Amino acid sequence: MSELTWGVPTQRRTRVEKFSTPVVTMAAIEEGKGRKFSFNKAAQELLGLVGGKSHISFGFGENKIAIMASVSENNNSFPLTKQCSISNKKTAEYIAKSFKLDASVENYLHLELSEGQPYAIVSHISNDNQPEKACETVSELNAEMDDSFVDNGPDEVDTLIADAVEAEEEEVSEEWD
Repeated sequence: MSELTWGVPTQRRTRVEKFSTPVVTMAAIEEGKGRKFSFNKAAQELLGLVGGKSHISFGFGENKIAIMASVSENNNSFPLTKQCSISNKKTAEYIAKSFKLDASVENYLHLELSEGQPYAIVSHISNDNQPEKACETVSELNAEMDDSFVDNGPDEVDTLIADAVEAEEEEVSEEWD
């Protein structure tokens, strides 16, 4: 006679990491869902993240993205969940627009530690449709971080998005003149 298991057996799936290198995954935008950033185990180690305790800040420069972790909250940071993810619509939309990403698919921000700095930079961006190059400006991300690097908090991101939209509207209106 075979052994019986009383109750419903646990049906857990083993999660398999897609990348062994540090990567932040920007979830595909689905109707009614937030804009989620998930940090894989290598990214957690690189940034020293502690789920539920760390805070994440994004910094932007011309064709550059930097990500920094801290243990204390500040006005430019987002609290990390216990699963090492954050959701922020403004940041996700700004990155997608700035780097001409297809937001309907997962985009992968590959990280490298910026030598001598307390942050990591995005070395390149990929997705399953375009693994080599996700946007026209991504090769410029490998350039050294310089003095033009600016730490833009959520309020400044709103201003940058509004400026980019305004510039795009001006281009379109010039085309129609």
